[in-house]
Amino acid sequence: MADGTDPSKDSAGKIWTIPNILSYLRVVVFLPLSLGLIISEQYVWSLIALFILGSTDWLDGYLARRLNQLSDLGRELDPISDRASILLISLTLVFTGIMPWEFMAVIMVVDVIMAGLAIVLFKGYPTTQVNLIGKARTAVLLLGLPMLLLGEAAHSPGWRTAALVVVSIGVVLNVIAGATYAWQMVQAWRAQRTAVGIGS
Repeated sequence: MADGTDPSKDSAGKIWTIPNILSYLRVVVFLPLSLGLIISEQYVWSLIALFILGSTDWLDGYLARRLNQLSDLGRELDPISDRASILLISLTLVFTGIMPWEFMAVIMVVDVIMAGLAIVLFKGYPTTQVNLIGKARTAVLLLGLPMLLLGEAAHSPGWRTAALVVVSIGVVLNVIAGATYAWQMVQAWRAQRTAVGIGS
């Protein structure tokens, strides 16, 4: 630009970008809508809502890169909305008897440990780099959870078994992703302590 400013840096602090608006809609519209439809046993409509929910998860990242609208808020909001979606959908499926509670227990234990580390080491939410395992974990769970709904809607034991296998893979990936993020947080904490020691 003529004034020497970097447009990517300018967009980093913006709140009302198209990708961020999609993230807001995912949390405040499509997620509650999906949960309500599951509870009311409107499985076909809940599958449509979950499809839109999962599509916006991919679309906001694509548009952020395509439109050069990457933002600091978007980088933090995206993983938080992903975790909220997975946790609340899983909890609803357990509540309605569609998903075994053991899967939900493992997912929650990982998240509680992560939250505990964040509070103890950083007194808040640390910035961690999203890795391929974390992305794969989210993708597999956002595929497996709707598959469980489809098996329930179709009354198909075979489809339910296939869905449980996919969700099981997602839960395993969730544990691995949690371990990698925990390692990132510990490394970041050590780096901060080292920097403070050098600075003093």
